[in-house]
Amino acid sequence: FTPVFCKFAASVAQRHEASGVESRRTPAPSRQQESFIRSWGLQPQAQELLLSLEPAVQQVVMDKFSPKNKHVDITGLFCRFAASVAHAHPHRQEDGSWDGSDLQDFIVSWGLNEANEELLMSLESNAQQTVIAQFAPKDGVRDINGLFAKFAKSVAQTQTKRSREEIRQHEHEEEMQSFITWWSLDKEAEGMLRSLEPELIQIVMQKFAPKQGQDTSRVFCNFATSVYRNHSKADHTVGAARLE
Repeated sequence: FTPVFCKFAASVAQRHEASGVESRRTPAPSRQQESFIRSWGLQPQAQELLLSLEPAVQQVVMDKFSPKNKHVDITGLFCRFAASVAHAHPHRQEDGSWDGSDLQDFIVSWGLNEANEELLMSLESNAQQTVIAQFAPKDGVRDINGLFAKFAKSVAQTQTKRSREEIRQHEHEEEMQSFITWWSLDKEAEGMLRSLEPELIQIVMQKFAPKQGQDTSRVFCNFATSVYRNHSKADHTVGAARLE
């Protein structure tokens, strides 16, 4: 698998770099490249891929390749990483930063399998950022992919619950604002409405029905106060009954 994939990756890298440029022979490795190759124990196919890259891409690859998962095929992982950097190279931003490479860097760094790569890509942007920032397995963990899958799914579930809560809060705010506008409540009445517990807010908005010509803000304040007092008395009665 690795030799075949490395050759394929090399062809991908060369296609993205050689547009309109004459093909060149693979040069002898420099001291820095030799040190990098020895450090990671790269096989001949991966060495050939590294040396086939243009200098700017080579430097990015050597600077950024730092897999945290040591229990994977380093050579195969390197080939995937180098090919992804070569593919991203034409899309560098004007300031020299890399656009959209964070996810691929993370995938390669942890040696994620195809299923987890698809899982990460399927997450919403906020969830992806959370996963990348917070995934930090303890030293000695061998099943990185199993751990990652559980972590990513838990983050996704948390984000979903948070999103639903934010939607509910937004809808609740819109409902209150519509009520305030409809009855032309002044600041004092609006403040009283917002000070109530959610349950009482719903009761007040559903049952408030002032007569025509009344000062709606003053009537509302009196009505809200009575609802609050009745609710407090009911709670006190229930509490006393439980104690008995």
